[in-house]
Amino acid sequence: GIILFIIPFFWLKPGEMNLGGDAGRLYFYDPNSFLKNYTLYNFTASGKGVESIGYVFSSYTFFLYLLKFIFQSSTILIGISNGLVLSVGFLSVYFIIQELIGTREFGLKKRVIDYSSILAGLFYVLSPELTTGGWANPILSHNQFFLNPFIFLLVLKFFLTKNNLYAIAVLLITVVFAVNFSFAGAPTFFSFYPLALAFLFCYIKYIRKLSIPYKRVGFGLLLFLLLHAFHLFPELSAVFSFTSAVSKTVFLVDGASSRGGLDYFTAIASSTKVSFSWMSLNQGEKNSLFAVYMIVPLVLVGGFYFNKGKTLLLSGIFFLIALFFDTANITDTGFFFYKLLFRIPGFSMFRNFHGQWVYVFMFFYTILFGQAIAIVANRLSRCLAFAFIGSFFMFIILFGIPFLNGSIPMP
Repeated sequence: GIILFIIPFFWLKPGEMNLGGDAGRLYFYDPNSFLKNYTLYNFTASGKGVESIGYVFSSYTFFLYLLKFIFQSSTILIGISNGLVLSVGFLSVYFIIQELIGTREFGLKKRVIDYSSILAGLFYVLSPELTTGGWANPILSHNQFFLNPFIFLLVLKFFLTKNNLYAIAVLLITVVFAVNFSFAGAPTFFSFYPLALAFLFCYIKYIRKLSIPYKRVGFGLLLFLLLHAFHLFPELSAVFSFTSAVSKTVFLVDGASSRGGLDYFTAIASSTKVSFSWMSLNQGEKNSLFAVYMIVPLVLVGGFYFNKGKTLLLSGIFFLIALFFDTANITDTGFFFYKLLFRIPGFSMFRNFHGQWVYVFMFFYTILFGQAIAIVANRLSRCLAFAFIGSFFMFIILFGIPFLNGSIPMP
């Protein structure tokens, strides 16, 4: 985790900055001025006072302002931001896998649990599917890279221990990264959290056979709404102001949502291949050497072959659901069904389907991979297990070198 935090500091030379991405990311250059001069929302020039929804910069920019006040350098600020994303993403996956495969159901040796958790964390942060995507020109919602596994881990620990500190930590984190829970971050929210919470509900109730504190969960949701009221209330007002442009993107007003969503989806649907997602490769990858990533799904097959528990099966179900939404073109029937979903108000947010679902897909892919590689390694002798895990470690690091040395995020 420490090494992954340090690596991004070598992506830029002293005094150099990468401001690519939506909104120019000037909040890294001067967060104090950005905080003072960029209001929460802009207003349309029509004089009707209808909200024009934008990014919720305030809480995140204030966090950056504190860091800039301490470290002064914008280059260091970018390094800290990237380092946190990488290291927290890795550690979150590591502890999730530790929790999932450390139960009696798996009956694994401790060293297998540790090594498999490390491999799963590296697989997540160094997968070509994610590293060659949002890192080159990241936007604020790219923080889902680490927020998804981090919040999943905290909620999992809350359900297992019933310790309210985990719930408090979740609420505070959502306030700092409010953009991922706002109108602008709606695709990242609705793609991940419904599936993640459904998985956790099934896992806690039917596999771990523990009670779910519904009253505390309900109280936590109420606190979430109150903490985010500063942006949710104006956003909801804009959504239900049926004359606003925002409302027309959510509801089927004059067919605007249909034209803007369904037509866009059908135009790009053929560019996404199930085989590339199945191998955790970036869509359109041309390097023939990446064909060796076929060994990853083969490990999944081996895990299911030797599996005797329920957790892997549950993970496999959610993996397939995420795979469908990530590719949206599995058979003609699947393609037709995905097009029907655009009749749901707001579903047009998933018109760029792969870009919105890939983080969710890779999360469940990683959960599945971490369990499968542990199951297979546990069936091998000590020497073979060491060679098996060591080979995967070298394989993941080798193909992650372009990302680690900065040639991908800093093109």
